[in-house]
Amino acid sequence: MKTHISRKHLAALIMTVLLFSVCSCGSDSIVGQLFDQMGDLFKIKQTIDQKLVQGETSIHIQNGKVITLGLVNTKFNDVDASEREKAANEVVDVLLNQIDGKQEFKSINKIIVNFIHHEKKFLVVNYTMTIDYYVYNL
Repeated sequence: MKTHISRKHLAALIMTVLLFSVCSCGSDSIVGQLFDQMGDLFKIKQTIDQKLVQGETSIHIQNGKVITLGLVNTKFNDVDASEREKAANEVVDVLLNQIDGKQEFKSINKIIVNFIHHEKKFLVVNYTMTIDYYVYNL
């Protein structure tokens, strides 16, 4: 008798195996550290959204060395540069407090805060413009 597994079931099976392997390895494994880092980034994004930003926030790690924060369509787009710099400093302070002493962030040597204007035009055209950015070398 020939058995057939759908792609959906195969994907679910693979995800389950990966989940159990990650859980059994703990945070000492590379995959465990990656999940820890992703969880920490999500918490950082939530903290920044709640405390500072009324808009959209994106956060990315590039090459394991640079954290890039994008503050999209926030109130800071319409203020002068000194206010944006103050906001960027506050965002970086929140970020540094969250990652301080965590092993998975030890290789970070730079933080970039971007203030971005984004709008969608004609349903298919995305218009994006960087208003200002600040670079912090650690």
